[in-house]
Parts: sequence; C-alpha cells; structure tokens
Amino acid sequence: LINNDSLFTLKTRFLNWNVAIEAIKQRPSFGWGWGNYRSAVDKNFDSRLAQYSFYETRIDKPHNVFLEMWATTGTVGFAIYLGFLASIFYAIRRVQASGAVSARGAWVIGGFFVATSIQNFFTFDTPQSLLVFFVVCAFVATHDPHIVFEFSEIKFLQRRLLAGIFLILMIPILIYGGLGVARAGFYIQAGQDAAMAHDIDAVDRLYRSAMSGVRGPYYFETWRWFAQAFLYDYAAGTRKISEMNPDQLRHWNQDVDQIAASLTEYTAQHPTSVDWQTFGGKIAYYIAIARGEDRYLGSAERLFLRSYELSPRRQEAPVLLGYVYGLKGNTPAAIQWYEIAATLSGTDENKRLLNFLLGGFIKTGDAASSVKILEIAVRYQPDAETFAQLAAAYAAQHRYSEAQTAVARAVELDASFAPDAQKFLSTFPSHK
Repeated sequence: LINNDSLFTLKTRFLNWNVAIEAIKQRPSFGWGWGNYRSAVDKNFDSRLAQYSFYETRIDKPHNVFLEMWATTGTVGFAIYLGFLASIFYAIRRVQASGAVSARGAWVIGGFFVATSIQNFFTFDTPQSLLVFFVVCAFVATHDPHIVFEFSEIKFLQRRLLAGIFLILMIPILIYGGLGVARAGFYIQAGQDAAMAHDIDAVDRLYRSAMSGVRGPYYFETWRWFAQAFLYDYAAGTRKISEMNPDQLRHWNQDVDQIAASLTEYTAQHPTSVDWQTFGGKIAYYIAIARGEDRYLGSAERLFLRSYELSPRRQEAPVLLGYVYGLKGNTPAAIQWYEIAATLSGTDENKRLLNFLLGGFIKTGDAASSVKILEIAVRYQPDAETFAQLAAAYAAQHRYSEAQTAVARAVELDASFAPDAQKFLSTFPSHK
C-alpha cells in the first residue's frame, strides 16, 4: 500500500507511522519517555524515507498525535489520554443537560473536538493548536456543573495564596515558553533576511543579540541556523572570506569561535543525541573548509562516527563521512562509506557524493578508484549517466571490452546517449 501510493506526503507519513508502531512494540507498557520520540526514531529509522527526501532523516514526530502519545507514554499513558478525550465529551453532555448551552452549541463544541482528533491523525501539536484546544476545554469546564465552584467561597488569604502560586508558575513559563520562542523566531527571521541580502554586519549583530539574554527552548535551532548562516556560503565557495573588510573578518572569526565553543560544549553534553552529533559534525566540517583548518575534519569525523553508532539506519552520517574521508584523501574509507550510504540514501544525495569523490579521483589520476566506486554505484543506481561514467573509467584503464558493455547498457537505459556513444566508441583502438 505504501509503495504504490502516489502521494509524496502520504508515503513519508505512512513510513513514519511504521517507525512509531515498531517503537510501540519494543516498549509497549510505559513507552520511550515523554518528549523522547527521537530516540525511538534513531533505533527504528526506515531508510526508505530517503527515497523521497534527505530531509526526512530529521524526524522528531510521527505526524500522528495518537501514535506519538502511545510510543512515548506507552499503553498506560495512551489509555489515560483516551480517557481524557472521552471525559471531554461526557462534560459536553453535562453542560448541555444543565442548560448552559443549547443542543446546537453542544454539537458545535463536540464537532471542534472531533475535527481536532481527525487532524491529529495526520499532524502534531503546536503551541497555537494547544492554546485553542485548552481554551475550549476551559469553556467546557467552567460551564460543567460537576466541576465549577464559586471562587468567592474561598477565603481571602487562600485566594491570595493561589494567585501568588499561579503567578510564580506563569512567569517562568511565559519567559521560557512564550518570550523565548518569540525572540528566537524574530532573530532567525531577521537573520534570514540579512543573509539573503548578504549583509554580514546585520547577521553578526543579530547573532550576538540572539545568543545573549533569554535563550528560550529554541536555543539549539537558533544556534544551528546562525551557524549555517555564518559558514555555509564560505564552505560552499559561493562567497570568499577575502570579500570581507577587516572589521567584518574580525567579527566573523569571533562568531565562528563562539560557534565552535558551543559545538564542543553541547555535543559533549548530549552524547546520545543523533541530532547534536550529526549537526555538530556538519558545523565542524564547515569550519574546516571555510577556515582551511584540517583539525576540524577530525572533529567532524568523530561526531559523524558517533552519530552512525547511535543510529546506523540513518543515512546522513555515512554520506557526510564519505565527504570527510574524500577531503582527507583516505580513498578506501571514502569508498567504504559511499557504499554504506548507497544502501540507505536517496539517489540525489548519492549522486552528489559520487561526483564529489570522482572529482578527487580524476584530479589525482586514480582511475582504479574511479572504476571501483562506479561499479558500486551501478549496483544501487543503474542509470544511463552512471554507466556512461563507468565506461569512461574503464576506457581510461584500457579495458575496452568492459567499456563497450557499459556503453551498451547506458544506451539501453536512455536512447539519447546513442550519438555520443558512437563518438566515444570510435576512439577505441579496435574502432580506428
């Protein structure tokens, strides 16, 4: 059913649900722990997700509130959750029976909770959706004759005490959960705009503001985004450090030093987090290329290996290790990790890694390694272009018979290769 479904989002969603179901089977009673769904994903990741998007390696929710609740809190927690939902509908009946709302009003309120439950089969809770949900719950509760009581009956001192406790609890929740989220969202959006405008001064200023004061629950996301904003363009070669003036370069280096310090601190504090290990490795890799400091390649290698150890079904770490070993000139390791990645990753990511490694082999004149990696490639992604590349690699080693076979396979897969194939074959000694 999943493989034959033509809708992209449903395919990935169903595969995510399968991951959740496997997690439930493994820990059926009490689950994996509230908010700990990523650990379940790391153990049960389905590599078929990479057929649709490399982004799908980053899964923190199954896009199904019911499965998420079951997987994280177990059958015990899931039963309590279902009981809570059932109690809402009983409360709505009591509210209608008391005359607080009409029958039509009760149907509207009940319809809201039914619609929310249907939506929760395909999505996850957000602060906004939870706010609306509990506001409606509060309306039902305050009109339920079995729940409501007269606040005035509580003694004055008790009221003051309750109000004080409420304020004490609400202030940190508001600062951390409300202002922190809003603050992080503001700086990230402003930073995106500044990066798109290539305004390095604004990105620097926003980063310093974002990383000071109240960090809120999105510290990781804030740090992650700004780390990419500072490093990606320079690591990818689309911008050059030499384009910055001395003040910009000084600030940029200070910011990268802070990013590197945070990288070391937080990857050490979260040794079992695949997200921290993987993204920390990416930042170390970016620093190594942007600054030309090879010592960070060692850090990237260590973090990617740890990520793979934690979750061998995920494809990011093998792909990225292929890049690291390619840069380090460790050809056997690069080919080994390419083959591991080829069994897990989607075609696009594999193709990019393959071309990256081939470029290095061609530059050093290593035809044998080119043949070896392309023979692996055609086993996992037998497309016309890869067979054509393999034919060229065979020809470079004077293995003309094998080159002819590879050319024939390329033409068989894509007839548009035929004219170029004839020209290529005419350069062989037997055709001259």
